[in-house]
Amino acid sequence: MPDVGETARNWIELIVGVALIAGAAFLALSRDAAQPDSRQAPGSPAKAAALGATIAAVELPTALPYFAAIAVIVGSGLGVGDQLILITTFNIVFVSPLLAMIGLLAVAGPRATDSLRRIGDALRTHWRVAFAWLAGAAGVLLVVLGATGLTGLR
Repeated sequence: MPDVGETARNWIELIVGVALIAGAAFLALSRDAAQPDSRQAPGSPAKAAALGATIAAVELPTALPYFAAIAVIVGSGLGVGDQLILITTFNIVFVSPLLAMIGLLAVAGPRATDSLRRIGDALRTHWRVAFAWLAGAAGVLLVVLGATGLTGLR
């Protein structure tokens, strides 16, 4: 946020940090009644299309951080080569879970299916707690940045 004053930026950090901590607390305290069942029968093509559309709609907001990262990199004043390296690094980090799964399948073959299924079941079961910890940590960091900026300690 280069066009925002320092005080406004500190307040935004503080407010977003508090919102992240509140969201993390909500996620940590909420319970999901659905238990993962990786042995479910495949659905109809219409269900698959609906699921695909839902995933696309949920994933759409992930484009905003990507555009923000590009804007920060382009506005950094670095040379074009350095900018390309940073954008490439961002993309590799973003797709690293997919690359890890592809690597596991390439090395272990069909034996990896059970491991990936167990990992997927664990993620479906515990995603709220994991995301709550990440959001809470980001919130605490933003609160500390905003508060230290407002008090003049930064």
